[in-house]
Amino acid sequence: MAIFQYEGKLLNGRRKKGRITAVSVREAKEKLRQESILVTDLAELESKGLNQEVNLLPERVKIEHLIMYVRQFATLIRAGVPIVRATSILRVQTESKLLKQTLSQVEDDLREGISYSEAIKKHPKVFSNFFVAMALAGETSGNLEEVLDQIGLQLQKQYDVKRKVVSALTYPFVVSLVAIGVVAFLMVSVVPTFASIFGQLGSELPLITRIVVAVSDFVAAYWWLILGLVVAGIFTFTWMVRHEKERLVIDRVLLKLPIFGPLVLKSQIALLTRSLAVLIRAAVPILAAIEITEKIISNRVIRKGLTRAREMMAQGVPLHQPLMRDQKFPPLMTQMIAVGEESGDLDAMLSEVAEFYESEVETTTDRLKSIIEPLLIVVLASIVGVIVISIVVPMFQIYSDIQNQ
Repeated sequence: MAIFQYEGKLLNGRRKKGRITAVSVREAKEKLRQESILVTDLAELESKGLNQEVNLLPERVKIEHLIMYVRQFATLIRAGVPIVRATSILRVQTESKLLKQTLSQVEDDLREGISYSEAIKKHPKVFSNFFVAMALAGETSGNLEEVLDQIGLQLQKQYDVKRKVVSALTYPFVVSLVAIGVVAFLMVSVVPTFASIFGQLGSELPLITRIVVAVSDFVAAYWWLILGLVVAGIFTFTWMVRHEKERLVIDRVLLKLPIFGPLVLKSQIALLTRSLAVLIRAAVPILAAIEITEKIISNRVIRKGLTRAREMMAQGVPLHQPLMRDQKFPPLMTQMIAVGEESGDLDAMLSEVAEFYESEVETTTDRLKSIIEPLLIVVLASIVGVIVISIVVPMFQIYSDIQNQ
């Protein structure tokens, strides 16, 4: 919600000043009209103090809602619905609160004669540079509905790749947490109970039991230290992610991981080539297209290499040459770009590369799940098995001693 300062006239001709709260300028005007106030001046104020709404977590538009909006918007424009009317329709039916507020402000700007690309450019938290550049290209060429279809395709591909990568990384993380919880429960609750029983019996414990009991005693005595280290690690990681130099180190390490590194690289290459192909096909200048793509890429190592390639390209060097010198970019990608530059069909070559790596991401994630699932089960079973053996072996030994007496 925003606060607006207004000046207007009542029906009796008297002037009135005041403030009103509304989502947008249009809604503020509508509220004042209902109060029989003819608005002569209306300006948004910066919210401060107790009237300010505080969001502890920044609100974001889910990519699913944005995809649905783009596809429906393209359909309405193709059907001949005026852009202002189409925006009004989609504003009413969208489920995203932030998108609803944003579209309300976009509608106000459109009614004042501002172009669609300029209107959405004011909302970078909702509409990315890629979205704005594509919209501008569509307006310039007169094919806005076709460009919107391409935006929808790109967002869908981006969502699919991200979902597959996150799914592949989430499964082992969740299973690992469950394994840690089970082991912690055994160490804190089960092992100390049996250790107390064995101690009362006074028999000598096997080596494996003494090791497990020692670990259990350490966890029970210094759990606060372990918890503190975990919390400190999480805070440190969060701090590193928010700082560019430290984030670069994290991304570099991430690409070097033996299993997940290639998956992250393939997903980033798929996103890079798909975005660049869509922008070039929409007649966005190549240097501007590369600069926009840089902001889409999340891995700072890949982004840095692409930035270096753009800078060299601005000096007249073909795109494929600096990419070939950078070992992070796979040969298939660089060779296809070289062929595309020579044939003048760069967007088609980039699309082929994107299709290949999107397929690779899908295949890799499926293979990864099939490998990690039994591997984690084996690891968890081994840990629990060691704990169980450390408990069972002394029991058999005690039973044997009792029989021998």
